[in-house]
Amino acid sequence: MKKLNILALADIHYVGTANHICSLKDRKTKLALELIQRVLHSVDMDKIDVIFLMGDLVDNGDAPGAEDDMKSINSELKRTGKPLIVVPGNHDHSDSMVFEIFDDYEGIHDIKGYQILTFADEYCENDVTVRSIEKMEKVFSGVDPERPVITLQHNPIYPHIDSPYPYNLINAKEVMEYYTQKGVTLSVSGHAHRGVEPMVRDNVGYLTCPALCEEPFKYTIITMDYRTYDVQVYSLKPEGVNLSDLHVHTGYAYCSIGMETSRSIDRAKELGLQRIAFTEHAGHLYVSRDDYRSSRIINEPDIIQKNRNTPLNRMKSYRGEMEKYRSGSVLIGLEVDLDCNGNLTLLEEDRYGWDILIGAVHYLPERYEKGSKEGFMWASEALLRQGVDVLAHPFRYFTRNNLTVPTELYEPLAELLAHYKTAVELNYHTYQNDPVFFEMCIERGILISLGSDAHLTYQVGQLDRHLEFLKQICPLEKLPDILY
Repeated sequence: MKKLNILALADIHYVGTANHICSLKDRKTKLALELIQRVLHSVDMDKIDVIFLMGDLVDNGDAPGAEDDMKSINSELKRTGKPLIVVPGNHDHSDSMVFEIFDDYEGIHDIKGYQILTFADEYCENDVTVRSIEKMEKVFSGVDPERPVITLQHNPIYPHIDSPYPYNLINAKEVMEYYTQKGVTLSVSGHAHRGVEPMVRDNVGYLTCPALCEEPFKYTIITMDYRTYDVQVYSLKPEGVNLSDLHVHTGYAYCSIGMETSRSIDRAKELGLQRIAFTEHAGHLYVSRDDYRSSRIINEPDIIQKNRNTPLNRMKSYRGEMEKYRSGSVLIGLEVDLDCNGNLTLLEEDRYGWDILIGAVHYLPERYEKGSKEGFMWASEALLRQGVDVLAHPFRYFTRNNLTVPTELYEPLAELLAHYKTAVELNYHTYQNDPVFFEMCIERGILISLGSDAHLTYQVGQLDRHLEFLKQICPLEKLPDILY
């Protein structure tokens, strides 16, 4: 039997269009749909076989508009193309509405040979929850004892959570005995927002997934390997480290969607970032979308001068607007290209007064063939010589052009970065990073700048993959020494 990779999301508590206000400040109900987008952006969804939704999809299922909020969650997750298995929670109120919207049901689901059993338990007064033996017998009646069984329910079964609030099923002991009798491999729950690590009782594993809606915004990856399992919990908000996102775009970028500076700053705060840097494409502030994308700005550098006194020159507007937000934790800068003459794509009067300049190789001058190693190294060194603070997404030029990254250039580029004392960017925006290159940089004392390269709000501060990458090549306690 092949492995089964599961993404589990618990206690989303979304409030979008619903006519409802949550009184609990720790519960980020308005942010919930974006948190789902962030999870899907962080996880390698190609490796996921199924998504579990562990209940409390919305904060108040009775509120007008709650049905539309559930539909929004369903639409977002359906885009993944992965099967969705859902159990209703006490806040969802209507089991039938949940199952109808998500095109699901209570009972046995067969995914890659694993039997996944879902239970919609009965909620009584004060959220006391009970499950009848008759229901369990009905659901288990179709189980094949030769294949692994996973059970899903909103309320925890084990261990008992000592609280005035009735987190556990009221007849949890009876349910546990039945699970043992039926040879359940793993029981998965939500409801208790802090979560409980996997525990084994009478050969049955019990897991309570932490809530997505509360800091640090956790989600769970479960890997089943026949009758064994591995559970990993991840946080969207980095814990135990001070990180900065030094590559964020604004509404001025032609390639951004719905970016608002104030909202990006709010996200940085909610994610506990030390700093955020807005680094808009300088070329987008001087020329049209077509003139940038056709690399005309690279091959005809005079176009910037020609546009100087036209509406296409938005540099002054950008600088003036961003200055309002500038502070010790909010930096203002630019992402600059290099023209065919080896100059930055900047007017002289716009060259100075920024907190940070990021240099990027998006295009090569037309005198070089596409994918030219010589041209790439020329452009990279010219950027460094011009005094940029950070070299953005090194080697992404090749992957964007569907070319193999020339690993033989790792060492020469690292030597140049060290010579010019320029930081190098770790960037996951449509790009995978090679630890070999970054280890070379660390060995040479080159600082690493973290950049989400956000063009959408849900990408701002999305540094969890960056942190996992850095943990592979550097002890956590030494991160402050290598970060820009």
